[in-house]
Amino acid sequence: MKNLDEPTKATNITSTNRTHGVLSVLFEEDNSVEDLDFFTKINSNFVSETNGEPTKFTVSLRTLFTRLPEKSSFWHYEGSLTTPTCDEICNWYINKNYIRVNSKQLKQMR
Repeated sequence: MKNLDEPTKATNITSTNRTHGVLSVLFEEDNSVEDLDFFTKINSNFVSETNGEPTKFTVSLRTLFTRLPEKSSFWHYEGSLTTPTCDEICNWYINKNYIRVNSKQLKQMR
């Protein structure tokens, strides 16, 4: 796993057979924080299907990252898809910082 805090290592993180990128964000339960707009929008639109069709909506990643430091650090590794055929075509980026979310919103996402 590569530490993207080190600029010299961060320059060679892609290979030609990597066609997908995955951004992973870790969450920490903290009931002292207000609802996160990112989850509010998802939860309000993701409740059910209408006439058998999925609900379509747009959500901004900026609203998710408002609780992260301006210059976040990431780990990187070359890995696979998480579903069969599990092709090894992904660059995974894992944010080292946790986003604090209250338990009510976490329960809604489960």
